[in-house]
Amino acid sequence: MRAKLKIDTVPAWVKTPMDPELELVREEGECKDKQLQRRYRTVVGMVLHVAVCARPDVAAAARALSSHLQHPTQLHLDAAMRAVFYLVNTKTLALTYGRYPEEAGFYGTADAAHNTEAGSKGVTGWAFHLAGAAVAWKSRVQPLVALSSTEAEIIAVDDAAR
Repeated sequence: MRAKLKIDTVPAWVKTPMDPELELVREEGECKDKQLQRRYRTVVGMVLHVAVCARPDVAAAARALSSHLQHPTQLHLDAAMRAVFYLVNTKTLALTYGRYPEEAGFYGTADAAHNTEAGSKGVTGWAFHLAGAAVAWKSRVQPLVALSSTEAEIIAVDDAAR
């Protein structure tokens, strides 16, 4: 059975997958609202599928949203719906290969954000491009604590090289 998400109206002002000012707080304990949890998991699953298969621009949002699957709140669901609205508003965007001949080579990029997650961990993001479009990408919390932003960048480059 496929889950269908009913979207009555999509706000046109949604231009990014997540609000950069929003801090999603991790809730402790067991989630009492099982219906909200089920809906949240459905929405995040859809965003994750799109992020893994076709849209690297929502990978960081999908990573952030998926860390709250155990105990989401209405704020978490609203953030997930924003990612869906962003995807609806940008449905004409696509990975395009070979469109720009000057970018025909293969290259990779990596970046890190130092000390942004719980436990003083950073976030790694990388992408590899071929013929002008991404062919592989990832966004994840770093597995260890970096002591400086330089060390966080080195961890990101190491993760991308692997």
